[in-house]
Amino acid sequence: MRTLTIGWRRTGLVAALAAELIALLDDDKALMCVRHDHRPDQAVKMDGVAQTAYPRKNWSSVMAFNVWRNRALTRYALNNMSKQWLHRLLWLGNDEIGGLPEAWNWLEGYSDPAIEPKLVHYTRGTPDFPGYEDSAYADEWRAIAHEIRQGPAAFFDSCYAQLPP
Repeated sequence: MRTLTIGWRRTGLVAALAAELIALLDDDKALMCVRHDHRPDQAVKMDGVAQTAYPRKNWSSVMAFNVWRNRALTRYALNNMSKQWLHRLLWLGNDEIGGLPEAWNWLEGYSDPAIEPKLVHYTRGTPDFPGYEDSAYADEWRAIAHEIRQGPAAFFDSCYAQLPP
């Protein structure tokens, strides 16, 4: 089976085939995510934006939904509920949320550097923000940004080129 991966393998931005993630999903859960206990120690993040701490912080940044177990996510709810309700996954109890390994939402500047990330989340600021130019995986981020600027066709061609025959 051929699977498209957005990004390059082993860059740390999206370094895993979708099949790896699918194999981790639990049909009994409404949602799967990395259940971080993220408590940022900075008051300000990228470009002067205030940093906030709240329950389930960064859980919503990478999610796999079981659509049949998320009936509360109606069009009305998505368009009318608060961002807090959405980002904190308040329609679900903790027992309805399954955990993924931290590699699937590796928080730059917070996650253990010994973990080989499958997806890097630049929570403080991407490598194009002043002060974050030398963040972990910045060179890979810049290479992918360059490919994207070349246009969608060039970017997706480079993704397909990496797939095994």
